[in-house]
Amino acid sequence: MVLPQPGYTTFAEIDTRLLQQNIQLLKKHAGNIALMAVIKADAYGHGMTAIVPYLLAAGLNHFMVATLDEAVKLREYAPDATILVASPPHPKNLPVYVALQLDASITSAAIAEQVLAAKNISGLSVHVKVDTGMNRLGLSQAVAPDTISQLMQASSIRVAGIWSHLATAGDRDKTFARRQIDAAYAVLDAFPMFDGYFHVGNSGTLLNLRDHIGRHPKELIRLGGALLGIPASQRLARQFGLKPIMALKSRVIHINDLQPGESVSYGKTWTATSATRIAVIGAGYADGYPSALS
Repeated sequence: MVLPQPGYTTFAEIDTRLLQQNIQLLKKHAGNIALMAVIKADAYGHGMTAIVPYLLAAGLNHFMVATLDEAVKLREYAPDATILVASPPHPKNLPVYVALQLDASITSAAIAEQVLAAKNISGLSVHVKVDTGMNRLGLSQAVAPDTISQLMQASSIRVAGIWSHLATAGDRDKTFARRQIDAAYAVLDAFPMFDGYFHVGNSGTLLNLRDHIGRHPKELIRLGGALLGIPASQRLARQFGLKPIMALKSRVIHINDLQPGESVSYGKTWTATSATRIAVIGAGYADGYPSALS
């Protein structure tokens, strides 16, 4: 039996040379702040397994993912890296964190209570998230110090990090972002002997607020879209010379010659006003191009 060969009508092309350039640009701008690569959602659709080897080769050893299953997969390809799971852990899964040496996020007082009450989790490493104005996940600034203290006193738990997340890091108006940054450092300052990691900055923070971070000896900055050349602010991407590393390409599979008045496809959304030659490209739903984009 002869099997069909891949047609590669539509494909995503990853330029690893541009990835390496982006990494070096960002490392240079970060200076003494270590980079944490955010590779959730299969590296934002770029392919975790395709991207991670280049990040490791560039010296990046800190990673963040969104879910535990992503972390389990990543551990196969990055056996020695530190991996933080951003979503709060389910108590029943805490032994998985310990077994695979994954860092869990403490995102509320309730999660902290569950972790403190858990059994057989000796050696669990956690990063405590403080809400400084994003109003999604995180402990309120009022209760964070007390919760962090309780976790630090637990013999089975190691507080490896304190972190927060900025809502407007890439905006021209830096007022709110600076207020969030200062609030996060205020929580950190309540623990002068803390020797774990601190991370408040994301891609926009590094590109837009570099002079306002870097006060902690073991500081990290989380980079997702910037590594891939697609930060939230295209203004900042252009300013720093970051290039998108992915190109979605497709092949022409058919040619049509239309006469004036003839239309194309569902809904007759385009009509020829003169004799026109059009190309049909073999991309659709399966390639992430739904008809709603028409």
